[in-house]
Amino acid sequence: MRWFVYLLLLVAIAACGSGGASSRTGWDGRTSGAAARISFINPWFHLPNGNTDNIVVRLDGHDVGYCSRRDRDKVKVCTETHAIDPGWHVVSIIFDYRSDETLSLTQDHYQAEDRLLVGADEEIVYDLSQSNTDDQTKYITRTSGASGLSSCEKHLHAIAGAATCTAAEVQAIASRVRDAAKKCDDVDGEEAARTYAAFTQAKTTLFGITAERCFVPKDLKRLPLLISATHARDRWWPSGTLKTGSWGWARDVLPPPPDLRRVKPLTIGQELAQWRDAMPKLVERLTMLDDFIVAYTNQRKPQAAIDAALRGPFDLDPSTLAGHRLNLLLRGRQFARSGDDLPAYYDERLADFIARGAATSKLHCAIREETELVLGYLYADKRITQNEWAAVQAIVQRTPADERITSLCGFSAIDTYESHIPQLDRLRWLGTWDCGKARHPRLRGEAVRLLLSGRSTWVAPDLRKKVREELMACLGPGE
Repeated sequence: MRWFVYLLLLVAIAACGSGGASSRTGWDGRTSGAAARISFINPWFHLPNGNTDNIVVRLDGHDVGYCSRRDRDKVKVCTETHAIDPGWHVVSIIFDYRSDETLSLTQDHYQAEDRLLVGADEEIVYDLSQSNTDDQTKYITRTSGASGLSSCEKHLHAIAGAATCTAAEVQAIASRVRDAAKKCDDVDGEEAARTYAAFTQAKTTLFGITAERCFVPKDLKRLPLLISATHARDRWWPSGTLKTGSWGWARDVLPPPPDLRRVKPLTIGQELAQWRDAMPKLVERLTMLDDFIVAYTNQRKPQAAIDAALRGPFDLDPSTLAGHRLNLLLRGRQFARSGDDLPAYYDERLADFIARGAATSKLHCAIREETELVLGYLYADKRITQNEWAAVQAIVQRTPADERITSLCGFSAIDTYESHIPQLDRLRWLGTWDCGKARHPRLRGEAVRLLLSGRSTWVAPDLRKKVREELMACLGPGE
C-alpha cells in the first residue's frame, strides 16, 4: 500500500501549484507519511425501509468505492484503504435498498452526506452500518500513525490537518503558520527530505484545497461556478485579467516560484516565511468571498458584500479586493435566485454608487466587457435615474471618435426604461453626439440609426419620425 501512498503524494506535489499555490522547490519529495487513509466497512445492514442492496461511496464528488449485495458473503469492506490529503473532505454515500430482499424488484435510494476533517497521517475507519447518526464518534474510528516527529513536522502536520475552508478557519491557524516558520527555519539536509511530505500536504490544505472538499453537494450546487471554480472560463472576467475562478483567486496569494536556473531553491523555512507573510491577504480575500458564499448557500441577497462595496472604491479590476467584489456583484444577474420583480442581487444604493463611479471613471462605450457589465446592472430595474443618465452620457462622450459603441450605450434611449428624462431628450442627445463632426465619418449616425429604423420596436413611430427629421443631414430619409 505504501507504493500507492507514494504515488499519490507525487501526484499531489505536481498538482499543488494548480490551485494558486506554487509547487516548485528544491526538494525531490521522495518521502511519504503525511497522507491520511480511509476505509469504509460493514456495508450490509438494515435501513428503516429495507436492507442495503448496493452502496456507492464518493469522496469530494469522485467515486472511490462500490459494493453489491451479491458479494455480501465475500465483501466486508466496501472500499479498501484509500489514501487522501488531510484537511476537510466531503463523503457522499448512496444506499440502494429493497423493501423485501426476496420479492421486491425495485430499488429505493437514500443519500447521506458528511463533512469530515482528516488529520495528517491519520487512519480512519468509517462504519457504514452506524452512519445514520449525527454523532461521528459512533461511526468513525481514528488512529494516528504519526510518531517520532520533529518540532517542525508537528507544526506542519497540524496545518495539514486543519480546517481551512473559511476566513475564520484560516485565521485560527495563523499562529501555527508563524510558529512553523520559526521551528522550520534551520531545517536542512536529511530532515528537510523527511519533512517535505508534511510540508507539501500543509501547502495543499492552505492554498490548494478545492470547493468540492469544503461544501456538501447541495450547497456546492447553490454556488455559481464563477465563485466555486479554481480555473476560469472565457468571458468570466475582463480580457487580460484573471484566469481563475474566485475560489482559485482567493488562495493565489503566494509569490511565483523562483527561476531555479538562476537562483538557489528556497528552503522550507523560507517558503514558510512566505506563507506567514501571505496569511493576511489570504484571510482578507476569503473574508470577502465568504460574504457571497454565506448568501448564496442560504439563497439570500449578498447584503454584506453590497455594504462592503459601498464603503470601498469604484474598481472594476477583478485582481484587486474591491474590484473582485464589485465584479461579483455586477455579475449577480447571471446567477440571481429570486422570484421577485427585481433580481435578488439588485440594490438601489449600489446602483447609485456604480453610476457615480462610472461617471468619473475611464469607461467608454468601446470598452465592451466592463461597460456592458456596468450598464447591465444600472438597467436591471428598468429605470434610468438622473445619476445613471449622467453616467451614460459621460461613458458615451469618452468613446474615441473612430470606435463603435456597445449596444447597451444606445439602449439608454429606448422606451423599455422609465425615466425622469423623457425619451425624446435621450434620443436627441444620443443622436446629436452620434452625428457630431467629432465622430468618424464611417461611424457617424451608427448608434441611433438602428433605434430610428422602421423595424425598430423600441421607439414609437411618431417619435422616430420626429428625431429622424431633426437628424436628416446625418441619417437620411427614413426607410
